Formats: sequence, C-alpha cells, structure tokens
Amino acid sequence: MLFQNSIKASNNFLLVKMPRQRRLQVNWKALAGAAHGKRTLKLRANGQNLFTCPIKLCLHADFHSSRGLRKHINVKHPWYYYFDKQPEVKREDMSDIPPVPKRASTSGKPAFTLDEGIGHDFLLWLGTSCGGGKNNKESRQIGKRAMKYFMHAMGNNENEIELTNEFVDCCLSSASIFMSFLKIIETEWKVGPSGTLNYVKAVNDFIDFRKASGVSDNTLRCFAVIEVYLRRANENLRKRKNLECNRNLDLETLIARNSWATLEEMEEVIPFHMKQFKTIIQKCCDSQEARFLTKGELVFCIRFITTLLFLRVKCSRPMTYQFLTVDMINKARSNGGFVDQKEFKTASR
Repeated sequence: MLFQNSIKASNNFLLVKMPRQRRLQVNWKALAGAAHGKRTLKLRANGQNLFTCPIKLCLHADFHSSRGLRKHINVKHPWYYYFDKQPEVKREDMSDIPPVPKRASTSGKPAFTLDEGIGHDFLLWLGTSCGGGKNNKESRQIGKRAMKYFMHAMGNNENEIELTNEFVDCCLSSASIFMSFLKIIETEWKVGPSGTLNYVKAVNDFIDFRKASGVSDNTLRCFAVIEVYLRRANENLRKRKNLECNRNLDLETLIARNSWATLEEMEEVIPFHMKQFKTIIQKCCDSQEARFLTKGELVFCIRFITTLLFLRVKCSRPMTYQFLTVDMINKARSNGGFVDQKEFKTASR
C-alpha cells in the first residue's frame, strides 16, 4: 500500500519511483587511477533497436534512444567516463549538492475548453493565414493560455459554463482583471518573465480575434484601455527577460555553475583534434579516398572549424557567435584570421 502509486513492474524487476533527494557529487577526474581523458560513449542499439546500459551490474531497463541512455549514465554512473569499474571513495571527499528545483508548469491549471464554442472559433482563427498564422501545436498553446485567463476571471469555477461573447469582451476590457491575472502568474504560479510574456501575447491575440469578428465602437474604446496595459507589460517583460538571459549567461554565473571552461582547457581543444582534422582534409584532397568519407567525418570538420572560429573571435561572451556573418569571415582572411569585433555592433545582418 505504501508504494501503490510508485511501483512499476518491468522484466520481473520492481522499479520503485522514489522522491527527489539530495545527492553527493564526486570529482571522478581528480581521483587516483582516473583516465587521462574523458571516455567517449559509443552507444549502439541491439537487435531490438534498444540501448542497454554498459554497466554490468545496472538493473535499469533498456532505453529507446541513445539520448536517454546517455542521460542515465550522466546521472547514475558518472564514474564510467574515467573508470572501467566504480572505485571506492570516502564520503568526506564528496560535496553535497541541493536538488535542482523543477521548472514552473501551468499545464494543470483550470481553463475553458477549446473543442467547442468561442474557444474553438479562436483556435481556427489562429490557424488561418489572415489570423494568427500558427500551426496546430502553437494554436492550442495560445488558445489554452487565453482560456486560463477567462477561467481566472470566472473565479476558477470548473463547472460547465458556456463562454459567451459578452463575457469575453467584458474580461478583455477590464484592466483590473488583467493586472490580477499577471499577479497570479508571477506570484502563485511562479512563472518567469518569458512565460508571462506568452500569456500577455495570448490575451493580445484574443483581442485581435474579437476585433476581426466585428465588435461595436463602444467595445473598441474599451479595448483601447487594456491595450495600453498590454503594450506596457510587453515592453517591461521583454526587458526583464533580456536581463534574466544576460544574468544566466554572465561569466561569473557560468563559472559558479562549473559551466565555463578555463583558459588552459580551451587552449587544449584545438591541438587535441588537429591531427584528426588534418587526416580528414588529406582524404578530401585524394580523389580515391574522398569517395569513402563518412558523414561523421564531414560533421567533425564543420564542428572543428566552427569551434576554431568561436575561440578566435571572442571567448568572453557566449552570445557573440550568433552574430557571425559570411562577410565578416571573408574579411578575416586579410586580417590574420581575426574577425573585426566592431562589426558586431553595426552590422544589420
């Protein structure tokens, strides 16, 4: 009875789903006897197109994708990258890591239906070229956010209540209802600026839908009031979103998360792969061997050149790479291979 909702049977083994717990982290690379370099995982599917964990004593079921197995090894067997057999470590040598908080989810919040009535009409309008121009998945996401807004205005009453045009126009004309909804999203639902901005856009899309349906002049004047709040909320949330993005990509933040390589580690990247890169280039120059080049070798060359450009352009800002253009790379040929960083602020492409 204690595990009635958390036990699953698979291959005659019982897999018990335990609550998230605090775990201890070990720096396997620094232990005595660790391999000089990190092991490269070569994951191949078996005859049933499933991926089996390479750890012999692991009792986990097979995975349907190599990505799932790779994630399993990263979480459960990180020692496998540096050892063939799990070494014994002292508990005092490990560091305590707090559990990572789960991302805020609003999928279970009450909302009106999209299968009938005005919700269904809004869903169809979002999928038209003259309306929202969205695909089916995006349309349902936007429609669900708008229906949650109207359910909030109704007082989260999940009884069967028909959504009428008069009630919708009243909700879209009330600034107080909109402001209270934003407060609920940010304080109770714990949604960040990016998610809140999506709800603002959904309400704005519904106002455009009502305008396209034909409303009275009095209703249009009422819409003009809340559109001021929507425009201001859009601007402020975009600023907060950009600030949050810059803070997450800040150099000190990345170093604190151990997600930023040191200068010594970056200097080892190019020389480590240079031999393989030159070998592939020589095969490309040979007309006989070029026919046997694999897709993986060509992908490796592209990644090698991209990494070389990224490290030589600017390593202190991870967003810089997104603004590289072909013209800037062509100009770098006459500049010793370095890209002029002034063009990052002036180029429009």
